[in-house]
Amino acid sequence: MNIKALALTALATTATLVGGAPAEAMTSGQRALVSSIHRTGTSISYSSCPDNKSMGWFSYRVGTMKGTKIQICSNVATSTHDQWETLRHEAIHLAQKCENRYHGDTFETLTTWSFLKSQATESDAAFIQRAYPKAKWLIELEAFTFMKRSNQKIADLVNRACN
Repeated sequence: MNIKALALTALATTATLVGGAPAEAMTSGQRALVSSIHRTGTSISYSSCPDNKSMGWFSYRVGTMKGTKIQICSNVATSTHDQWETLRHEAIHLAQKCENRYHGDTFETLTTWSFLKSQATESDAAFIQRAYPKAKWLIELEAFTFMKRSNQKIADLVNRACN
């Protein structure tokens, strides 16, 4: 089952996913994650991305949570594992934005530096330092650290931050 099917399920009123798989085929954690994202008004898109590098991204408009979107890049995140991991990563950015929703264009981490220091991997930290500007290092480290957690854990974080 892929993110496109999940997004269509969450948006549609039909009882089946693309390809005929029943919505019940999703685990409770998968359903919880998709539901928590949609409750914020955030859409999930699954399509090819032009840069051929990014697995996905989170976009928003400054000053509002309306119009927020999570994009999963179908040409890069090709496995089910990568799609779910990317959705969890981008959902963390959604939660970070919710934590700071009234302060314009900034994001806040959900955890402390000591937590991230104890939980993050050296390989993630090295990649982030190469791939992102310094101003984004902490929020990316948090997203890379949490994307390895369960769908239910990320759903709980989104619910806590955004409701």
